[in-house]
Amino acid sequence: MNGSRSQIDLVIERADKVINLCEVKFSSGVYTIPKTYAETIRNKRLAFAYNTKTRSALHNTMITTYGVARNMESAEIISTVVLDDLFV
Repeated sequence: MNGSRSQIDLVIERADKVINLCEVKFSSGVYTIPKTYAETIRNKRLAFAYNTKTRSALHNTMITTYGVARNMESAEIISTVVLDDLFV
C-alpha cells in the first residue's frame, strides 16, 4: 500500500475526530453501487488510513443526485447526502 494513489472527491475533517471520505456521483436516478466500486471505496479508505496514519474514525459518505440504492455494497456506506441536502 505504500506509495499507492487514489482520488477521494472530498475529505471533511471534523472537530469530533471523524473524517468523512466523500465520493460524489451524478446519476439520473438512484445510484446503485456495483460490487467493483464498493471494493474501490474500501481500498481508498484503507489507503487513506495507511498513508495519513490518522487516528480519527473514517466514514465513507456518498454524495449523489438522488440517493443510493440499498444493497450489500451500499451497506458499508456510513451516510448518504443527496443534492437537495446541500441547498437547504
